[in-house]
Amino acid sequence: FVGAIQLCSQCENTVLHYKEYQCIGDLPTKLQDTLDFIEESIDVTLAKLCSNFNPHTYQCLLNAYRLLGKSLTFMDQLQMHFVNVVQTRTLEILLKTIGLTNNDQNLSSYIDLCKMIPEESFYSCLHELNVCFWQIIKSYKLIWLWHEKNPASIEATKDDRPEPSQDFLIQKLESGSSRLWHEIQQKMKTFILENNNIIHFKFESFIQVLKVINRLMEIGEQFCQSDSSILQEAMRRQSVVYFRSYHNGRLDELKMFLENEIWQRCPVKSTFHITQLHEFRFLRETSSFSSDLTTSTSFNQKSDLDLFDRYLYTEREHPFDLDQTQITISSSPSQYSDTNSFDVDDGNILNGNSYNEKKFRSNSNSTTDSDIENDDNERKRSSIHHNHSRYHDEKNGSNIVTNTTLNVTRLFGRYMEMIEMLKPIAFDVIICMTQLFDYYLYTVYTLFACDMNEIPVDALSSQLRFIIKRISDNLVAN
Repeated sequence: FVGAIQLCSQCENTVLHYKEYQCIGDLPTKLQDTLDFIEESIDVTLAKLCSNFNPHTYQCLLNAYRLLGKSLTFMDQLQMHFVNVVQTRTLEILLKTIGLTNNDQNLSSYIDLCKMIPEESFYSCLHELNVCFWQIIKSYKLIWLWHEKNPASIEATKDDRPEPSQDFLIQKLESGSSRLWHEIQQKMKTFILENNNIIHFKFESFIQVLKVINRLMEIGEQFCQSDSSILQEAMRRQSVVYFRSYHNGRLDELKMFLENEIWQRCPVKSTFHITQLHEFRFLRETSSFSSDLTTSTSFNQKSDLDLFDRYLYTEREHPFDLDQTQITISSSPSQYSDTNSFDVDDGNILNGNSYNEKKFRSNSNSTTDSDIENDDNERKRSSIHHNHSRYHDEKNGSNIVTNTTLNVTRLFGRYMEMIEMLKPIAFDVIICMTQLFDYYLYTVYTLFACDMNEIPVDALSSQLRFIIKRISDNLVAN
């Protein structure tokens, strides 16, 4: 570009020297058209650097803009390209995901395209958008660092045109980083809020979405010291909607467990601890780099890992490197298809065969309701004294749990992970955890305590009676 501009300038000077000849009268106009074409080509190349920075090319473009006398407007042009590339690349990714072409782009706005993303393609599209945003931010950061390391890298010219100082350019880059991050946040906010399929995700898939968005916010914090309030609010709103729906499903599920529970001990080992359950694995994870995204810190927390130190100069790796085969999006109409994750068999925590709740329900279907009720009452009466004596015999050597107990415990683990991942709705999640326990406690009370005449009146404390009444009034009645 520099050589082409210099050649055009030489030609213009030559034409000016021979301007008295009419045969070259149109040449100045043609040379100016050629110069305009060169400038357009420079601008196109500059736009490409916004997603794939090349220091040599950037140096040449700086020199070219200086020869054109546009050094003062160069940085404004660059930052405009960064914002434009965010807009164009997001549209391209959404169109490709939906299966449309750029020619169909005018058919729908960005908001409409976000609503059209299929449920099974949501995570892959989210992943591609985040990788795209990282590449853009990475190029911006590399340009920023380039100017810090190259204060006198622009070639001198013979004229006295004013040139921007290094401090001026760096200040422009600092202020422009916030604008760029704001644009990225807006795009991601729309993508998250306008896609209603997210409420149908399995719990693990939703948690993974939270982790990915959290990683994006870590990038924003390290890029321009932003608290990413736009993204935080978007995820808070989506999480509230998701969690309400999820919690209602879990209450229905718990009701099913309690209705089919035969109150027999699950044969867990004496060494069993709740942290061995799959749902509590996040408590065992650390923030070490080896775990990377799987241990991404929760919202409102800063990561010890400097993402730019780790990924800025790598070509193939990026902060969103994750095996996407780990992500399973529910494709069934019901969002509660992960019920089977509550099966008791959890590897080495069992001691013998576990209670088969499905078999119990299957056998129950062949009997009458009265038979079931009579059998259950007899089984409860006989098991109360049996398990009571076994507890005293083995209280120092084993844990006494039922299938429903493990179910509630595992739900606690899932809810605790939600608290860890999304602090803004932590209070709501804790309230829902108390509802689960209240429901479980009240059911145990109504089955084994409330109608037993042999229990003395003072066996239940006034506080426990108050709690039972509160649960009955607030939870059961609703």
